[in-house]
Amino acid sequence: MSRDSITLSQLLAEYDLWAEVSPCTKAAVGVAVRSLHRFLHWCYEQEHHDDPPAEYDVAVGQITPRDIAHWRSWLAAGERDGRGGWRRCPARPHTIHSYHAALRQLFRYGLELRPSLIGSNPIEGVRNKRPADPEPDVWSRQDIGTLLRAIRRVRWQDSTAAIRWTALMYGLLHGRRINELTTLRQEDLRPDQGLILIRARPDDPGRCWQWRTKGKVDLPVGISPRYGRVLRRLVQACPWRYPHLSSRTCSHLLAKVGDLTWRQRQQPYGNVNRDFNMIVAQANVLRLERNQPTITVAYPHMGRKTAATQLALARVHPKVTAAIMGWSRVETGNRFYIRVEQEQAIRVGRSTFARMGRAQLGNKDSNLD
Repeated sequence: MSRDSITLSQLLAEYDLWAEVSPCTKAAVGVAVRSLHRFLHWCYEQEHHDDPPAEYDVAVGQITPRDIAHWRSWLAAGERDGRGGWRRCPARPHTIHSYHAALRQLFRYGLELRPSLIGSNPIEGVRNKRPADPEPDVWSRQDIGTLLRAIRRVRWQDSTAAIRWTALMYGLLHGRRINELTTLRQEDLRPDQGLILIRARPDDPGRCWQWRTKGKVDLPVGISPRYGRVLRRLVQACPWRYPHLSSRTCSHLLAKVGDLTWRQRQQPYGNVNRDFNMIVAQANVLRLERNQPTITVAYPHMGRKTAATQLALARVHPKVTAAIMGWSRVETGNRFYIRVEQEQAIRVGRSTFARMGRAQLGNKDSNLD
């Protein structure tokens, strides 16, 4: 196979054999390649006014830096469906940046092999400036109350779904990731001690899944008494080994041991976004009934960001916050999790400077001109 004839799919297949790359990185590169494939299909349709062949693929040698720049613009622009909606939603700047970085790693891999698989790197010369970190999305107390009330209004097919989602919401608001909660076992829940245990462990090989926490560390998490009461109800209603999963999901996945994909091993709760969107829809119905503004942005990871922001508002030391959240670096919260409103900064600054002024005036030894 010549260096000019290897296609994107073939290069990706070779890259997947690279043992030194983690599965999550391979998955990210695969998503970026599929996005570039869709763009190249779109270019074929625009040029030939017809759908591409079923096995249509493009040689890496035919991709130019101009194509990469056009692909970035295509991602950012999105595509309308003609009815006021989106056939393809615009990608966020951080998404475009990550796709670009993933493709750069793929093409560098092809170049650095001996013998090299490709003759040139089409992504070199296209600037990929990292966008500024956006302010994190957080829920207000009113949003949290509405979401918890909306859980009881959803028509669940599973009778235990309401209590499971109530427990999941409380877990999210304690700063946990959604996959950390859905993989909790009965022995990891200790509500009488005020703890849940996030464990980086393999389950019995060949019997169940193999999950690890993101940081691959064990993390005991302190919980509130109210969350403890919810967990006791959850254990009574869902007595199987993974109470945050439905029994049907557990039995279905246990029957497929050995055939699970990497994504299923990381996130077995396949319908989490669908179920969460149902809760948000019901919450917006409640808001409209009360003539209140609807919740425009909501996704499960917002609970973790909300927890980090509340810890900062409570003036918890950053190192303690990092230990609670499971961050390896204190700077992680400042960059990605903690939201600071300008009104809040003004209010805190005003009260702090007022206390400083009173302390200075009360100091008899101070020399004021």
